[in-house]
This record gives sequence, C-alpha cells and structure tokens, in this order.
Amino acid sequence: MIILAVVLLLVYLAVTVGLGGMARSRFDAALSEPARGGKSSARLVCRALLNDAGLMKVGVIEGWFKGWSSYDDEKEHVVLSPRLIESASPGALALAALQAARAEVARKSPGSWRRRRQALRWSSALPGFGFVLGLLFLFARRLQPTAALWLIAAACAVGLFVFFVTLATDLRAVVIAKKSVADAKVFADSSDLELAQSVLDVAPLLDLRGPVASTRWLLLHALPMSKRS
Repeated sequence: MIILAVVLLLVYLAVTVGLGGMARSRFDAALSEPARGGKSSARLVCRALLNDAGLMKVGVIEGWFKGWSSYDDEKEHVVLSPRLIESASPGALALAALQAARAEVARKSPGSWRRRRQALRWSSALPGFGFVLGLLFLFARRLQPTAALWLIAAACAVGLFVFFVTLATDLRAVVIAKKSVADAKVFADSSDLELAQSVLDVAPLLDLRGPVASTRWLLLHALPMSKRS
C-alpha cells in the first residue's frame, strides 16, 4: 500500500514538474541563442518580465515560446520569431512581452496573479501533505490502508486540478494577447524611452515585488544613452 502511495506521488510530481520544466527549458532555449546587434539585454528584459508576470508556463503543450511576433488564427496562439528578438529594440520587446500580461490583468483584478501563484504553491504542497497525513493515520491505525491510499489520491487529484486550471488560464492570456502583439509591432518604430516608460507604468499592476527593481534596471540600461538623453 505504501509503495502504491509513493508511485502515485511520483506520478503527480512527474506531471507538474515535467510540464513546467518543459515550458521553461523551451522558452530559455529560444532566448539563449547568440544575439545579433547587442540585443542580449532585450532577451534578459523579456525573460524577466515573463517570469515575473507568471507567464513562463504558457506554451507548455507545443513549446510555443520562441518570440512574440505574430498571431496564428488557425491554432489560436502567439507565434514567436527569433528575427523579431534580434531586430527589435529592448523597449519594444519588453512591451510585447508585457502587453499580454496587461491584457489579462485588465480583464481581472490586479491581485489575480498573486492568487494564482498562491494556488500553485498550495497545489504543489497538497500531495506531499496528503501523503504524510495518510501515512500518519495509517501507522496510528486510525485509517485502513485503502482509506489512507484514497486520502493520498484525493490530495493528488486536487493538486492536479488546480495545476491544470492555472495552466488553462495562462494559455487564455496568450489568446487575449492578439491585439497587444499587433500593437507591439507598431510600437517597435517608436521611441525606446517611451516604450520603457510604458512598461514601467504597467509593472506595478502585475504585483512585481522583488524582481521589479532588476527589471527596471535592465530596461533603463538597455536603452542607448542618446535616446535616454
């Protein structure tokens, strides 16, 4: 019975950690290619903003994250282009990354991202909590082995439910970003300073606490001195 409980817990961890790790590794691979024209700072800005906004999980299913360049009407998701990352200004890239999050925040309350992070933490902790609780009841002879296994299975099921609901909501944020990505293309020809200011104005809505200082530093230092002056 204990072996079955351990196997159940390992399956849960494989699903949640595996999906999250797959999205993060594919996204990092798309952004870690050698930059042309000194655009490595733009990659840092884009990655920092997406990570802070809780959008790193978007694109798990097909590994969509390669860049925010166009919208595929047929498949209903954003298609990335490394060419955009190489040619666009840091401000334009940052705005393109943040527009999707801003669209989602506008649709919900400002605290939705914080609640979603808390839900993910609880969902990841539930199976472990159920596993320990089931074993304690089992060894204390308060529950039969079958009942203890059902308790662990229920904790894993609730954790998976919260995980996939959160994932579906994040995928919805990409669909909402259709107009935002188009706007970012237009804004790419604008002033870098204006773009950076737009990002900084929106950042507080996303509940960016610790990382917001480093994001602000990256944005401002990624701009050419001539344009900042």
